[in-house]
Amino acid sequence: MKVAFMVLAHKSFEQIEYLIHALHHSAVDVYIHVDKKNEELYSQLSDKYKHSGRVYILKNRVAVNRGGLSVVEASLALMKETAQKKYQYVSLISGQCFPIKSIEYILNFLEDHKGNQYIEGGEIGPNFWRLKCFNFFSENKHNRKTVIRVLDNICRRPQKVLIRRKNFKGFDLYKGSTWFTITYDCLKYMLNHIEQNPIYLKDYKYSYCPDESFFHNLILNSEYKTNVINDDLMEIDWINHFQGSPRVYTIQDYGMLKSSNKLFARKFDIEQDIEIVLKLMSDAGAKEKTMGKILYL
Repeated sequence: MKVAFMVLAHKSFEQIEYLIHALHHSAVDVYIHVDKKNEELYSQLSDKYKHSGRVYILKNRVAVNRGGLSVVEASLALMKETAQKKYQYVSLISGQCFPIKSIEYILNFLEDHKGNQYIEGGEIGPNFWRLKCFNFFSENKHNRKTVIRVLDNICRRPQKVLIRRKNFKGFDLYKGSTWFTITYDCLKYMLNHIEQNPIYLKDYKYSYCPDESFFHNLILNSEYKTNVINDDLMEIDWINHFQGSPRVYTIQDYGMLKSSNKLFARKFDIEQDIEIVLKLMSDAGAKEKTMGKILYL
C-alpha cells in the first residue's frame, strides 16, 4: 500500500515539520504546496528537504486566497505532481490538519477498504449562488474583511434574481468538505477530465469557495460515485462556522479526538496549543519531540 499525502500549507515551518514526522513511513510520500505569499516558509522547507526521497516541495506555486479558485489551482498542482508516481491512495489535507491515528493504522485502514473514495458532501440545487452568481471578490486577498464582504453581497444580491450563469451543463451539483482521500485511478480520472474539458475549470471562475464543490462534482458525476463513502475522514468542529473557520483544538480535546473514528482532525495551531500536537505524536509512537532531534524522510 503506497499512499501520498498532498498538503496545502501557508504558515508555520515547525508545525509542518511535526506533520511530516507524524506521516513518516516507508510506504508514504508527502507533497507540499506552499502558498506563494509565504516565501520564507517555502525557502525553509525547500532547504530542509532538497535531498529527501519522500518529501516533495512543489516549485509550481500559486498565491492562495481562501474562498477563491486559487485553492483549487493549488490542489491541482499537488495532484499533477503526485500523479507522476503510482500510489494506491492519495489524500488532500491542510498544513493545519494532523493525524489522530498512527500512520500504521491509517495504512491498514486504507488497505482494508481498498477501492472506496472518501469525500464528504451532498447534492445542491441547480441555482446555488456560490456557483451561479459572479463573486467578483472571491480572489481578493482581503475578502474576509467586512467591507469587502459587504461589497460582495451588494454585487451578488441582484444577480440572484436577474442572472443565472450557464455553467456546469450536464452536471448534477454537489458541495461538501475540501478534504478527500481517493484512489489513484480516481485522481487520474479527474486530471484527464479537466485536461480534455478545459471549460470545466473556466466554469468556476468568479465562483465562491469552489474547493467545496470542484472535486465533488467530478467524482459524483462519474462511475466512481458507486464507491463513494460520504466521509472525509476528518474530525472538524464547526462551532464557529459563522466565522468561516473551524475551531482550533487544544489539549482539552484530547479525549474526544482519541475516541473519534476519523483518521485526521482539523485544525491545530501550535502557537495556540502545542501540547495537543505533541501528545498525539507521542501516542503515534514518535520517540523524539524536539524538532532538532527528529530524523526526517
